[in-house]
Amino acid sequence: EVGSVSAKKCEGNPPPNLRRLIKSKSIQVYKGLRNDGVDTIIKRIKKMSLPEKFVLGISIARTNDVDCADVDKGIEDYLYSYKRLNEEDVGDFYTINISCPNAFGGEDFAWPLLLEKLLKALKTIPSQKPLYFKMPINRSWDEFKELLDILDENEVNGVVIGNLNKNYDEVDFSGEIPPGGYRGGLSGKPCKARSNELIKKTREAFPNMTIFGCGGILEPEDALEKLALGANMVQLITGMIFNGPHLINEINRMVERERV
Repeated sequence: EVGSVSAKKCEGNPPPNLRRLIKSKSIQVYKGLRNDGVDTIIKRIKKMSLPEKFVLGISIARTNDVDCADVDKGIEDYLYSYKRLNEEDVGDFYTINISCPNAFGGEDFAWPLLLEKLLKALKTIPSQKPLYFKMPINRSWDEFKELLDILDENEVNGVVIGNLNKNYDEVDFSGEIPPGGYRGGLSGKPCKARSNELIKKTREAFPNMTIFGCGGILEPEDALEKLALGANMVQLITGMIFNGPHLINEINRMVERERV
């Protein structure tokens, strides 16, 4: 999955926008959706030579600028990217990122009334591609399930559980938090427990919903745990940063051994 991409080119947030919290096995992320805009990215992807059966997902967010912080303009921004990607038939599935803590407007569309409004707009765009939503993890189960109910009623294919942890009290070593405290969200280990709990409850409540497990996969066993709790697939970045890209191969080998 690439992205998140947005309708307009975005420079992202000013540095420092990434900081490793090594002892806490986390990264403080304040990137702010830096990207070249959906039209440029479409051209770039079309020039790529991908292996046969390679599955490419594209994450869509609203542009991180003050204009798009307005709800209606934010919806227009999402719709432009979604429409262009479908028109050009680029990508095998799309993920709507409604939970980025590093942008103007924050998580507006991760609240029921605005989520319904966004979904109503997205349904006006013809699409044959699977559609997923990337979810916030700093919500109570009741609040989270209310969002899932809306997605399920609108026949969304599934969810990514989930995005960064915005509770800085949940790092193992608070001394690693830089002066100024909150600045973006936390990846890696601080996400693990919240992600796992929400995956488990989501699977129990929605047996047929596709779940991407994401957050705190630092070892192969972490991936297997998410799959056992109900995830169909997993996503990771921080684990590769701390342990190297070979982690992917180690996960695949362990999954194969479990199947045998």
